Amino acid sequence: SFSAIVWVLTVLAVTQLGKLVGGRAVGWIAGILVAVHPVHIYYSQEARSYSLWMLGITLALHAVCRAATDSRRRWWAAYVGLAYFAFLTHYYALLWLPGTAAVAMVALDRRRFWRSWFAAHGLLIAASLPVIWFLVIPLSHRGARPWFHEMWQSYPPSLAVPRSLWMMLPSGGYAETYPRLAVATSS
Repeated sequence: SFSAIVWVLTVLAVTQLGKLVGGRAVGWIAGILVAVHPVHIYYSQEARSYSLWMLGITLALHAVCRAATDSRRRWWAAYVGLAYFAFLTHYYALLWLPGTAAVAMVALDRRRFWRSWFAAHGLLIAASLPVIWFLVIPLSHRGARPWFHEMWQSYPPSLAVPRSLWMMLPSGGYAETYPRLAVATSS
């Protein structure tokens, strides 16, 4: 399936990103960890956008790491294009993108990196506003699905991100927290 092909490409992309950031051993360890991660495997078996989103995020991070050390405009253009692609596959990519600011620690010219980083994110925000206005907002007003309502009904919004991260743990936080939901989605 397409998701399985994207899964393999994501494992390769994470391996290359690990090699770029920490060397050969780090690359292989990162690739192996992604290859055996239960959530990554689970979504690579579905015809959904999560595998494609992960690939887009990984490639965008690779581009911004290259931009930090090379500072050529082509890497920033690649970053903007890949980050926008990741956003189009899932709008949660916008929540992830500010984390790329951490790459500034390895930038050769930090002042130039920050100027380019802010310009790139300004372009991403400008390009994302029409999608959010015409697609995300209208779709969010159609009402929550029953499982979504059950999962988040009495939960404070400030804890939504930590709870989401808990559910994505390799230890199986998703199935452990919502065993009835895990059975419903697997059948």
